[in-house]
Amino acid sequence: MANKERLVSVPAARAHVEAAVADPILKASINNVLDELPAVDAVEVVRCKDCQSFKEQHSWVNGYTGKIECCGYCNHWDYEPGSSPNQVDGDDFCSYGERRDNNG
Repeated sequence: MANKERLVSVPAARAHVEAAVADPILKASINNVLDELPAVDAVEVVRCKDCQSFKEQHSWVNGYTGKIECCGYCNHWDYEPGSSPNQVDGDDFCSYGERRDNNG
């Protein structure tokens, strides 16, 4: 198992413990540890590919990861009429991202 930090959902962890641990004493002990974990200062972000201002130009399958990747243009940063929007990677994000609805 890789030794790296990552954010986890405590409710999801509790559900996993409930399903995977039969011993009630061990289950209570694990849940007590979950209660004591410090909270992190984090917010959910909207990736460019899911943002209202993103217009996809190209997508491809990454030959190394098998993941579909894309790039396109962010129209949020169109400061001057007629200027070109910024080209961005679909996995980028910024503090102005607003999730678009499923209708694109």
